[in-house]
Parts: sequence; C-alpha cells; structure tokens
Amino acid sequence: MSLVQKILLIVAIVVVGLVVLVGVALTRWGGGKAHVGRAVRLPGAKVLVVYYSRSGTTAKVADAIAAGLGADVEPIVDTADRDGVAGFVRSLRDTMGKRPATIKPLTVDPSKYELVIVGTPVWGNAASTPVRAFFAQYRALPKVAFFITDGLSSHEVVFRDLESLAGQAPVATLGLAQGEVLAGQDAGRVTGFVASLRR
Repeated sequence: MSLVQKILLIVAIVVVGLVVLVGVALTRWGGGKAHVGRAVRLPGAKVLVVYYSRSGTTAKVADAIAAGLGADVEPIVDTADRDGVAGFVRSLRDTMGKRPATIKPLTVDPSKYELVIVGTPVWGNAASTPVRAFFAQYRALPKVAFFITDGLSSHEVVFRDLESLAGQAPVATLGLAQGEVLAGQDAGRVTGFVASLRR
C-alpha cells in the first residue's frame, strides 16, 4: 500500500468516526431528533384533531371525527405509565392533586390550523392531566371544539374546565359515555358533531 493510499485510509476512518460520534450525540441529547420540541410536519388539512386516550376509547372517537372532516389527527403522548388499574389510580391521584403531566412534543404546530378539536377522557370530573399539559404548552390556538368520553360525570362541568384551559369558548362540543362508544352506539352523535363543524 502506497503512502497516499495509507493517508486516504486514515482520513476515511477519521470521517466515519466523526459521523458516528455526531449520531450518538444527537441520539443522547436530542432523543434521536435534530429538532426536539419543534413541529416536524406541515398541516395537511385545515382542521386538527388532538387527543389524549388512556384506554383507547377517546382515540376511537378522535379517528372517527378526523375521518369525517378529513382532518389531521395527533395523539397527546404522556410520558407516565398509566396502564392498568395502577395507571388508573395514578391518573385520578394526579388530577385530584393537580399534578401536571409531562407530554412529548407534538409533531405539528396547532396554531397553524383554522380549527383545533381537543378530545379527552374525564378524570375526576375534569379534563385529563395530559390535555391540561397540552393547553399549558399550546396557548395560541385558533378556534376550538371539544369532545369528551366519560362514565357518569357532568359534561357541562368538564366543558367549562376545557373552556377555561383554552381561554376561549368552543364552537361545538360532544360528550359521550364510554359505554356508548364501546358498544358502537356513538356513530350518530359523532356524525352530528362533524356536520355542525362543517357549517
């Protein structure tokens, strides 16, 4: 191997090493993303459906609303483990103690939409703590609408809670019982909610 070939080999090894180091640094300090906490995709529609769902019930409604409106849909991802009975108890305790949730950054900027529809399960007759964290982080929202899934809570109390968090009155609301959604009896009311938002 000539001297020139040896020098080129050493340069190649150094370059590869630097690329690997930069990749490790981005993964360690940026969660694998170069722009942590920033929107990474542009709106694909005029409406955004953003929701938190612990058990999947609220997610089911969110998907139906988004499909009916041709809207973008974005889950709110909580960093706490809320699965199972222990997660349910933790969720209620956090709500009653007004402990803020820590959520992952959204992949879109809600302020870029004409309408943001926010969905939440009801915890202790109030909005879930991940949705409360969403409103704390994203205050500059356009028009809003709300939907909730719950057991036996007062819908009006929860909608007033959401209105206070959003800092504005909603253009429409939808309150569904969890059992109604699980039994597939919510389609008509979801269709009516979607129709009211199209006007």
